[in-house]
Amino acid sequence: MNLRELHREALTKFKEANLEKKNGNKGLYKQLIEEAFDLEKKAAELLIDEKQIEPTRSVLFRSAANLALLCNRFEEAKRLAELGLEGSPFIELKNELEEIIQKTLPVALIHKPAELLFDLSEKNIIQQVEENAYLASLRKNAIQIKVEEESPKFGGAIAVGSVVNFLQNLNESFKHFAQVNFIKALLDSKPDSVYQDSKQFSKNAKLLAVDLNFQSFGISVAADEGIMDSYKDHSQEYKTMRKQLFTEFKEDVLTADYNDYDFQQKIKKKYTEEERLKIYSPVVNSISNKSYRVAITNEDYSKKTNSFKPLNESAKKIFKPSLSNNEKKEENNIEYLNVIVAVETGKALTKKINLENSLFDSANTLKLNNEKFTELGFKYEFPIDINVSLSSVSGKSLLEAVYDGITFEIIGDANNLRDLYEKLIKKVAEYIANRDS
Repeated sequence: MNLRELHREALTKFKEANLEKKNGNKGLYKQLIEEAFDLEKKAAELLIDEKQIEPTRSVLFRSAANLALLCNRFEEAKRLAELGLEGSPFIELKNELEEIIQKTLPVALIHKPAELLFDLSEKNIIQQVEENAYLASLRKNAIQIKVEEESPKFGGAIAVGSVVNFLQNLNESFKHFAQVNFIKALLDSKPDSVYQDSKQFSKNAKLLAVDLNFQSFGISVAADEGIMDSYKDHSQEYKTMRKQLFTEFKEDVLTADYNDYDFQQKIKKKYTEEERLKIYSPVVNSISNKSYRVAITNEDYSKKTNSFKPLNESAKKIFKPSLSNNEKKEENNIEYLNVIVAVETGKALTKKINLENSLFDSANTLKLNNEKFTELGFKYEFPIDINVSLSSVSGKSLLEAVYDGITFEIIGDANNLRDLYEKLIKKVAEYIANRDS
């Protein structure tokens, strides 16, 4: 189980324990409390070295330490509380962790049994001050945005549709921003899985509303990097990308002057046309919307620090580029010819691969059938007929196939399509072997 699953299961066990206690089932209560403690301790210890993830880290260690007290494991409670203090807990959490340590001292234990040392309510054990501390941590890195109606007829109010439209565009932009930067950070180290992994990562990349001001609709938004930690990668590239993601989103998308020439050149160099289209199109749609206007403000929404102005012609080309039909067709043809060249080369170099040109069509697709698997030593009695698509991702070639409702992807150098093709076949074959075993 990952961190969130462990924490969720611990909370479930704790609720069940409280219910059994109310029903007078002391034996089952103790058993469930022990199980809740073991789960919460495991969740907390996943963040031992992640001292920058606050307040999540200190909240989990506090919860685990409190549960340890309930289990009469005083040394363990003290150890977990001390581990929680090694991070950078907010003052409320710091005080609570220090109180737990005091409760483990002999003089405290003489006067009161463990169950009376602290409030047993689930809110105080698992969620005490969590909401306030959590929001406070997010607000430290949040950005304030003001949405106003262009028409004066609403008298200071704002149409719900305008708010919904803007927030949807903002969230879509951030999700694409997260996916693009995930791929850039991990493409070299995880070429075979980065594209599929980026989709999962972007699902967890959520913008959160951490404060609201009704007049002219002011909203403070932030992103929690802890939510995005479900992807199991401990590489420095991933940690750095995740930590800087929202800060870079603010700099690259929300606070810059899109009409500034230097900024345009910076973004043009940093992102491809396809990436810019995904990231900036939603925001440009809001800028172009004539029903409302958007601005970045100070913390209390009283002063605008940056207003989104209509884009000049050069900005439109950079932040919402559009390929003509001819350009799209030319790009497809180039990829198609690359595939054919790779296949012909494959014929000359090895007998393992013998792809026929007829397998490819103008949409850059090919067929995987029993014959192709047999050429690599995989023989099946049942028929196989799989479509494989070829596309380009951040300058790399992506082969993608769907079999049994599962997507299989291989990404790598466009000059080594034969190798990518072999890897894709082997990946599907491995799945079939595990499925049928």
